[in-house]
Amino acid sequence: TACSQAAAGMLAPLSELEHADKLVFELGKNSTALWREIIEFMGEPVFFQDEGTLVVSQEGNRQDLKHFHERLLRKLNDTTSASILPVSNIADVEPDLAARYDQALFVRGEGQVDNREALAALQNSLLNLGVRWDAGRAERLSPHVVELGGKSLNADCVIDCRGIGAAAANDDFHAPLRAVRGEVIEVEAPNVSLMRPIRVLHHRWPIYVVPRRDKRYLIGATSFETDDLSPVQVESALELLSAACRLHDGFCGASITGMRVGLRPAFPDNLPRVDAQPGLIRVNGLYRHGFLLGPRMAQIVADRLLAANTIFNTNVPALSR
Repeated sequence: TACSQAAAGMLAPLSELEHADKLVFELGKNSTALWREIIEFMGEPVFFQDEGTLVVSQEGNRQDLKHFHERLLRKLNDTTSASILPVSNIADVEPDLAARYDQALFVRGEGQVDNREALAALQNSLLNLGVRWDAGRAERLSPHVVELGGKSLNADCVIDCRGIGAAAANDDFHAPLRAVRGEVIEVEAPNVSLMRPIRVLHHRWPIYVVPRRDKRYLIGATSFETDDLSPVQVESALELLSAACRLHDGFCGASITGMRVGLRPAFPDNLPRVDAQPGLIRVNGLYRHGFLLGPRMAQIVADRLLAANTIFNTNVPALSR
């Protein structure tokens, strides 16, 4: 259920606004800078870049781009809207796509982080700081206590960030939590040279293609309202790979190096929530924005921890609009 292992690590607060609440943008707008600081602090090589996002239409339909642009502008102010630029010469931004597309939108300032490299570096950093690491599934969490592997661990404060793993908890906070299945395919494509995440608009199968080191790419964006964790479905794989090949024919000769499935934790409004009570902080509902919102949510939790009078004396309302 650890959907962070199946994420693309996109840091895209502006382009995510097409289907997200303005709160997601407000929380995530500084995520690129925060991730840069985190990676510098960890001191390990983690693939990261902030070269922006390019948005194209799968059918070369300029109306799709126009409508996408308009949806973003309706949610933005004049300052941030200047970061979305129509592109009429694709060769200036992504030369590999120039033969197929003559129009696109370029979203400045967005970026990406390699999710698996980041997770490994975060674990190493915690261990190097002397943090005790007990692997396993927490059977039960309560104020000051974690039950893990048949034993109870005591703590000054427990931070519950189990994602969809907390859905079975018998409490009001997690009761409406639901799972949204996502699938991602990793390929090695020596004949493709893309420099930044590409979002491909389509009425039924929109996709993203996210570059990694050494000519590796993640292809994803499926979204199913289910808690099914079975392997990637044939239909999804065909649609994702076909869309990638239409984006760039170099993907036709790519090698599939992995397929992963994750369950995104989401509340009914698809917005994150933070709740604090004496000895327990709960964070959940990051939906499809885990790596985008993660640093900011960590700051919010740290603020709660530092404000001991807030943590241990009062309840903190759920984060809301």
